[in-house]
Amino acid sequence: MRFGIADSALKRSDVISYGDIMHVARNGDLLGADADGLLWRIGTSPTGLDVELAALTTREGDALIIIHAFPMDWRRR
Repeated sequence: MRFGIADSALKRSDVISYGDIMHVARNGDLLGADADGLLWRIGTSPTGLDVELAALTTREGDALIIIHAFPMDWRRR
């Protein structure tokens, strides 16, 4: 599987590095797809940061484009 990372996923690069995003994309758990077709993954980076990702697939289905990457604790609970 190929991966691409959109600029929107890198907007928190001060907290989540490109390498962290790739690690979670490759090794994180797939939660499933939402009604809009976004695929959601969660995982822990090598630095210990819990990360959530949202991605879209290409039409051919051979690549994921990661459009969202945030620390898990960014949401108000």
